[in-house]
Amino acid sequence: MRLVDRLLARDPTARGDATDVAVLLGADPATLPGAEGPANGAAADAPRTSPAPTLETRILREPVTIVRGVRSHRAMRRRRLSGPLAVVAVTIGIAGGGVYAVAGGDPAGVSAPDVVGMRVAAARAEVGKRARDHELPVPKVKIVDRSYSESAPAGAIVAQDPPEGERILDNGALLVSVSRGSAYADVPSVAGLEGAAAFRLLERNGFTPTRRYAPSTQIEAWHALDTDPRAGTRLERPARIVLVVSTGPPKRPVPSLDGLDADAAAGALREAGFSPVVDERPDGAVAPGTVIDVSPAPGTRMPLGSTVTVAVAREPRWEAITRLQGTEDASPRSVEVPAGARLVLRTVDTSPLGLWGGKVAVELSDDGEGSAEVDAGQSIVLADASDGGRTIAVAVDVHGSAHWTLAVEVPR
Repeated sequence: MRLVDRLLARDPTARGDATDVAVLLGADPATLPGAEGPANGAAADAPRTSPAPTLETRILREPVTIVRGVRSHRAMRRRRLSGPLAVVAVTIGIAGGGVYAVAGGDPAGVSAPDVVGMRVAAARAEVGKRARDHELPVPKVKIVDRSYSESAPAGAIVAQDPPEGERILDNGALLVSVSRGSAYADVPSVAGLEGAAAFRLLERNGFTPTRRYAPSTQIEAWHALDTDPRAGTRLERPARIVLVVSTGPPKRPVPSLDGLDADAAAGALREAGFSPVVDERPDGAVAPGTVIDVSPAPGTRMPLGSTVTVAVAREPRWEAITRLQGTEDASPRSVEVPAGARLVLRTVDTSPLGLWGGKVAVELSDDGEGSAEVDAGQSIVLADASDGGRTIAVAVDVHGSAHWTLAVEVPR
């Protein structure tokens, strides 16, 4: 502190000149500009002694290390030189000391170890050990860059800032760049994976994927179909890779089946790439085998191989759900005939050996009006409720020997 006290003295004459400052810094007076040589050469060969330095002097430089393109931004603290301190700097420069800054004692912080080639976990352990050995706060080890390297394995540190031996400032960190391994890698196989999962897999492997869509009869919709380039191709990362995503089987419109019978309709559907299913439905209004419905409707775009149902008419098989019967006259009775059903009168000749026969007459009222008469042994449809259900009152009049049955039948 003698040098500082002297340079800050209130009396300018007490501060001394550049020679005095250089001597206090440890310079040999004989080597300073303006110094007189030995008188008459008497002490020319005598060993010279220098006063012991009273302050450790260091050149303070702020390290700037580029870590794989990432530059450390450790800001240099700048102090303004004013008044006597400015005079000191000029004086030291004139004296030829070559001193850029003056510092006393070791700088604060942990001395950075050489961690290049280590894994990050090992680097953190090494930095922590150094800090604890010197009872200092443990600085962090921060990854500021990950880049490909053909010489370092994945996960190894390839550069650091500050470099080995320099101090990691208090509240600072050791910045490191970590290898991602070789830039070259094989394209992974993603076929069959769900589209988003396949996309993420390519990204994790260091590639830059984009999507393209294509139909497929082998891979279900929205799953990975292939990549371009194909799986196994070795590329330099980050290469662009097209991920081909399936939209399912290609689609075509269901063809028109107008005027075709069951066999012809099924053949037309197979030829168009669909799988036909024939559904026979009871229908007495059209000829058996006539196409009466197609589902999905013709013109609908469907994936190839989809099932198309063809409804084909057939003769109804009637099944009785209600019966009234007898051999005598019957007063009017209400009969419920549901929609799609029919009311049928059936008769049987009960005379001995069928020699005399008989007749059965009926009268209809309520929702059905009319009358009919049939010979014993005949049948007749009295009412058709295909257009809607109804309630019909029926009266029966028997002439001769006959058995009658009133049946409500539905198609099956």
